[in-house]
Amino acid sequence: MSRTAPRRIQSLKVRVHVPCALKSGEPAKARTRHTLAPCTRAYTRTSTRPSKSTGGERTVPHRPHERKGDFQILQAGPVTNEVGTLEANPEAAVTPRGRFFANQTFHFETLRNAGYTLSRCADLGEMLETTKRITEGDLESWYTEWAETADLVEALAARTQDTISKGDAYMRASTYQRLAEFLLPPDDPRRPESFDKAVRWFFQGLDALGLRYEYFSARYENGRLRTLYLPGPAGSEKKPLIVAVGGYDSILEEKYPVIGKAALDRGYSVLIYEGPGQGEPLRKYGLKFTPEWEKPTTAVLDEFLRTHDRPSQIVLFGMSMGGYLAPLPSKNASTALWRTTCASIFMSLQPGSLAR
Repeated sequence: MSRTAPRRIQSLKVRVHVPCALKSGEPAKARTRHTLAPCTRAYTRTSTRPSKSTGGERTVPHRPHERKGDFQILQAGPVTNEVGTLEANPEAAVTPRGRFFANQTFHFETLRNAGYTLSRCADLGEMLETTKRITEGDLESWYTEWAETADLVEALAARTQDTISKGDAYMRASTYQRLAEFLLPPDDPRRPESFDKAVRWFFQGLDALGLRYEYFSARYENGRLRTLYLPGPAGSEKKPLIVAVGGYDSILEEKYPVIGKAALDRGYSVLIYEGPGQGEPLRKYGLKFTPEWEKPTTAVLDEFLRTHDRPSQIVLFGMSMGGYLAPLPSKNASTALWRTTCASIFMSLQPGSLAR
């Protein structure tokens, strides 16, 4: 019984021509969003197919087709609060492959929070759907779309019966609300309510997940420092206590997906706090950053040790600029506690930034 020879897989050759130009008369450095003139993408394609008449191959041309559309151009630049957009750059036309946005600020903040999928405090599908709705470089669009996603996920959490799914949804809603508010100007009237939502939903997530925690504040100068203690499982008392602090622009709730959940999963207890210049201490009490970081760290640990046993060892963990701040107590303080302290740091400072 004869068999028909299998058909050869088509090999395609594609030639793409994309003529694009800025609309005439527009300044290259204007502080508004620029739109590219409609682009015509002409695709010319040929393929090789088996020929029935000669038994060989024949080349088949395909009719060119066109796609037209408008593209926005944005790139990383200083935030312009009075206009509500980021400075445009004619060299950055469309979102490059492998990026959420062409704009560096938008891309970095999205990527930063996409990493929290590992701790179930973000969902990549929800984030991708949100980024599709955000206009490049438009700060109002950034806030509106992330806040809308946060509200939708919070509503999902409220009607979910399974405790794990409910807790995870509250955690994701908190992440998206914090992300929405992140780029608002300091004097934007929506910031207090947005901050309260992110904090409230975070603790609703902890409650739904059934995680043990102690939430208190430590007195520091004329204000208070928010502190969260997450006790580990049985045996955690034999391991070092991880004390975590953020950097220039993070709040207490972000330390849970950064280090809190991973530490708990590995049997550690975690103490997370906000120092001066961060989160509520800055917003509510006007406390500014200090180079004497041993003072706020000591205030937090003194308050903690007032009701807990002294740990045998402490690991100080700093996120971003916190990687510079965290080790300061171990270098400057002289109490017996610090002689058993080791510092674990994660720094993302630009070279020379501290000198400036």
